[in-house]
Amino acid sequence: KAWYKLDASEVYNSTTTEWEVNEATSPWTSSLSFGSNGTSHVALGLNSALPTAAITLSLWARSVDNSQDYKVIFESESSISGQDASIFVLIRNNGDAAIKIMTDTGFAQNFNVPVGFNDNKWHHISVTYDGNNIAYYSDGVSASTASLSGTISYNTTTYPRAFIGTSPALSSSYFKGEVSNVQIF
Repeated sequence: KAWYKLDASEVYNSTTTEWEVNEATSPWTSSLSFGSNGTSHVALGLNSALPTAAITLSLWARSVDNSQDYKVIFESESSISGQDASIFVLIRNNGDAAIKIMTDTGFAQNFNVPVGFNDNKWHHISVTYDGNNIAYYSDGVSASTASLSGTISYNTTTYPRAFIGTSPALSSSYFKGEVSNVQIF
């Protein structure tokens, strides 16, 4: 269970008593900016500390570069031979999202969730796995679901950490933009 606020705090409108997002600027007072050189990333704690039976990954992101395909926002490598990731969330150059969760019995992935992330605006991304199903939400709306069972299989040797902003196995998949308020539970 981790919460990487990335030095951010929520924006709350006390007049309407609702959470608000200004799409032109960050919904947070600060965020991590993943630079134009394409090498910025954050290495998180060890994969062995991540939940294996059920998980929720929630974050805010804004992509600023649509020229590159497969821009990884979050990834944790898989321990299963021939599989690159146990969990990933990435953005395609057409603005679609791609998600995947890998378990010891198989995987569920969708590479073409049409959510329009190439608009230079902030979006909330959430992926949940409860041991029987995976669900992906974009800005609070269900975008994709699939059946999946088993235990999530993390790599604890070659790439023993989870990453924000890159895939350790794919050197050209750096995310360019901003990320804030990453939560894993």
